[in-house]
Amino acid sequence: MVDATGPAPAVEQSFSIEGVDANPILTDAARFSNLEGTGDFEISVSAQGVSQDAMIKSLNGKGGFKFADGAIRGFNLAAMARNVKSAFLDPTADRSQKTDFAELSGTFNIRDGIVKNADLLLLNPLLRAKGSGKADMPERTLDYRIEPKIVGSTAGQGGAADESGVTVPILVRGPWHAIRFEPDVAGLAGDLAKDPAKALKGAKGTLKKLKKGSKEIDPKKELKKLLGD
Repeated sequence: MVDATGPAPAVEQSFSIEGVDANPILTDAARFSNLEGTGDFEISVSAQGVSQDAMIKSLNGKGGFKFADGAIRGFNLAAMARNVKSAFLDPTADRSQKTDFAELSGTFNIRDGIVKNADLLLLNPLLRAKGSGKADMPERTLDYRIEPKIVGSTAGQGGAADESGVTVPILVRGPWHAIRFEPDVAGLAGDLAKDPAKALKGAKGTLKKLKKGSKEIDPKKELKKLLGD
């Protein structure tokens, strides 16, 4: 719907797409070419203004997505959880690293151009990741926190999100053209201080499950794919 009868044009749009290839549509729509995968996407938004900037600042709405069998280019969550120094300081990470996933899903709300998400979920054999944060579209900045977790389960799509395991929180911040990845050391220390016994139990449980292995998936091979060389 387009309403041009008022002092400032108003636009409302809703759509739902199934089986979409994420890379070309996000590249064309948002100049974001780092996501690969096939899935479903829905959004309902409204905006009003006499310029593109005004419409972005007034943008409101909500939506959701669920993609399968893809990858996020630019960083390797599992490598970050394994080796803070090499993973976070690698200058070629945006070109050489990626995080594969069996399932990636989440919902979001938009208010005055600020996109907020609190339920991002990435599932893959031996890896789980939850995320929450916001993207400021008028200022073109990102402030996000991801909790990747190496777990003892080889389930991918449809796997449990709350598997126990080892977690190293990661902060994703900065302007869109220069996103920074930083380990959330303070957050990790706080989590360990709250319940150190639980953290130790989760780590031991993960190692125990990995040693048992699986008939369908070899944990050693999956870890090598996740962590890289």
